[in-house]
Amino acid sequence: MQKQVTYASFVPRIFATTLDMIAISFIVTPIMYFVNKWVFLLVFKDYVVRYGVNLNESNAIAMAFTSPEIVEYISLSKFALYIIPVLCVQMGIIGSYFVFFWSKKSWTPGKYVMRMRVKDAESLETLTIKQAIKRFVFAGFAVFGIWSIVFTKKHQALHDQAASSAVITA
Repeated sequence: MQKQVTYASFVPRIFATTLDMIAISFIVTPIMYFVNKWVFLLVFKDYVVRYGVNLNESNAIAMAFTSPEIVEYISLSKFALYIIPVLCVQMGIIGSYFVFFWSKKSWTPGKYVMRMRVKDAESLETLTIKQAIKRFVFAGFAVFGIWSIVFTKKHQALHDQAASSAVITA
């Protein structure tokens, strides 16, 4: 006898993702505070030294960012040197969170609360690391891809289709 599979629909999946984003923010925010500070120091060290910005005072940092001198100092290349490593670290942390949970547990904390599992679409086994990475990369197109949840038989978003995964109710 074959087990009946129920695929998770749009609204519960969005709610589970919202719960995950809240959980991630508690992890990422304190880490990114330090990453931002150190990358800023590395990239804008000469500005900090030239204008005597005290990095231990939040007000001094805020004033340094709003001063007219910073506009003259920041170039597109300096901004890129600052933002690219920061975004890479942030996406690395977020990606690690999702890939770990999808490939090891078949759920994220948000999906666990909502009693959902992320499985291989055909075998209903736990995702491989390759599938989990592919799912995460394609999840970047979520603004467009989530709408296919409503129109596909297995309620698959674009990232589910790309990784051959499905979200089922447990």
